[in-house]
Amino acid sequence: ATVYTLSGSTVTSIGNNIPQGSTPSILLLEYENQSPNGANSVIKSIDALVPADVTYKFAGSKTLNVSNANPDVSCAPPPSSYFSVVPTTTGGVYTQNSITGVKPEGSFCLYLAVTTSSTSCSAVNWRADANTGNSITGGQEFYDFNIQTQPYSLTSTTNGCSGILGCDTNS
Repeated sequence: ATVYTLSGSTVTSIGNNIPQGSTPSILLLEYENQSPNGANSVIKSIDALVPADVTYKFAGSKTLNVSNANPDVSCAPPPSSYFSVVPTTTGGVYTQNSITGVKPEGSFCLYLAVTTSSTSCSAVNWRADANTGNSITGGQEFYDFNIQTQPYSLTSTTNGCSGILGCDTNS
């Protein structure tokens, strides 16, 4: 999970921090098919469990598959046009079915416009699922590459930080 902000026409990564406020940031969730080259497991649907303190809206997505012409399938930063998307849904599950298949060693780039009203500046988990079926409820689940008994992956963002250093006046 990587969060991007826009200043003028410059898109900048700010790590995994979704800043407090109403100005949308773009969150990139990158789904990687880590099946070995030559395998036939293809991601065809994904979902993401969005934390309750995040308001979001789909901004864009892209499938990147390895080829001789495209050996690097890392997701690129979002285009500046994505920052005009206004988040409208708070928390819940975002699902995208019937995507262009992500072949072994490929990636799926999901860009969500996000805001948070949280002031806690705390880490929250996002759950991400991928499936071989054209719907998230069909086909076979993909298991986490690092925890191979877990049929989903977890990532986190830090929500609600304002970027302003505070001082404790009680010390």
